[in-house]
Amino acid sequence: MQKGRILRVVIALALILAITLSLAACKPKQEEQQPEDLTQRKYTIGVNTWGSGADAFDWHGGEAVYALEVFGSTVSRVSDEFTADNTLRNVQNFISAGVDGILMTCNQAPIFPTAAEAAANAKTPFSMMIFVGDPDQRNAINGVNEYFAGAVEGDTTSDGYLMGEAAIRDGHRTAVMVGGNLGDRPIDTRVDGFTRAFEAGGGKVIDIARCNSPAEGKDKATALLSANRDVDCVYAMVGDYAHGAIGALDELGLDIPVYASHLVGNAVVEHIRNGRIVQGTAGHDLSTHLAATLLINFLDGHPVKDNGKSPDLTVKPFVVNMDNLDDFTDLFLNNSKHVLSESFLKTLTYRHNPNVTIADYNNFLKDLSVASLKALRAQYP
Repeated sequence: MQKGRILRVVIALALILAITLSLAACKPKQEEQQPEDLTQRKYTIGVNTWGSGADAFDWHGGEAVYALEVFGSTVSRVSDEFTADNTLRNVQNFISAGVDGILMTCNQAPIFPTAAEAAANAKTPFSMMIFVGDPDQRNAINGVNEYFAGAVEGDTTSDGYLMGEAAIRDGHRTAVMVGGNLGDRPIDTRVDGFTRAFEAGGGKVIDIARCNSPAEGKDKATALLSANRDVDCVYAMVGDYAHGAIGALDELGLDIPVYASHLVGNAVVEHIRNGRIVQGTAGHDLSTHLAATLLINFLDGHPVKDNGKSPDLTVKPFVVNMDNLDDFTDLFLNNSKHVLSESFLKTLTYRHNPNVTIADYNNFLKDLSVASLKALRAQYP
């Protein structure tokens, strides 16, 4: 009797187990969760440039759009029209429009804290290119403002220093300068760099003309050179101001050599080719591309860090003269390709290279030159 009851219980349990296993076998398997394909993410990015209508700022804007579109971004590009109020207004308009991120430039340093705070309050990630505020301002927000993806600027002090050294080597002992507005940090630092190198070599800077925009370049240069006709050389702090300096020299009938930083555009390259500009510097514009990749990495949820903080990178300038002019022109002014290829830019982003670190950025920036960029293009066509 007892044995029969136990047998019936065992049989019942066996039937229940069989039914359970049968139902489990019939139930569709839950799909394994696949990692997200970050390459499918598309962002809307706001980009502001300090001005428009000048080769340098037009190049910044165009290359920023290119670098972001490599990663499928939709880009809204605006100009600050050379006024600090417009910088802040453009940042605020981007935020109001609901962009996913901002590739920001801030020519006038006093605006930087307000612009950075506005982005943080709106939870809008941003990276800085070209004009990136003062170092102490960036240090103050780095690690505190959680939406700051990093900054990349050119070493504009070295820009000026290289040209001051070159002018001394060429035997010049007096110089005048023409360039951008007061408070424009890259311009101020170029003045400092040129002056230190020139005076260290026994030279003297006679006078300086500062302009609100390149549109004032020729008039300011004409007044400067009219008062200093016997000066040995002219330093144009940006290639766009070299045009005005050369125009002024022609109008005044003066034959004075010109040195220039920040060479951008076919016209300024032709000035080197025909001997009107002895030599110049370039390279810091590449901060545009690097800042774009920092922003993409941040938006993808894999920000690049440097000792736990957002990167604060500096692009060293290199000299451009007749010896490397053709290669420079092909790299920076070839309408059929860009100085940094799509395939190379992708190596700097987690979505295409999960092993990317700050070391990849530092390796690129190490010993930067026309020759290294030419080799990089051959490696990443």
